[in-house]
Amino acid sequence: MMITLTFFMEKKHSLPDKSIAKEVINKFKKSNGLPPGNYGVYIKSNEILKRTGTAKKQEGTTSGVDDIILEPSK
Repeated sequence: MMITLTFFMEKKHSLPDKSIAKEVINKFKKSNGLPPGNYGVYIKSNEILKRTGTAKKQEGTTSGVDDIILEPSK
C-alpha cells in the first residue's frame, strides 16, 4: 500500500525547505506503530500554480534513495 503525506510551507510564497523534508523523512523511518506500507513524504511550496493546480516546487522522498517502507510486524 502506498501512503502519500503532503505538507505545505507555512509562509506565503515560500519555497519548500529541504532540511524540513529530510527531518520528517527521518522521523517516519524511526517511528513505531504506523500501519505497514510504502510512505512518501512531500513538503511543497505555499504557492499554487493556477494553470495546473499544483505546488510550484516540492522536496521529499525520492524512490530508491530514501524510501520509507514499513514492514508488517511478525
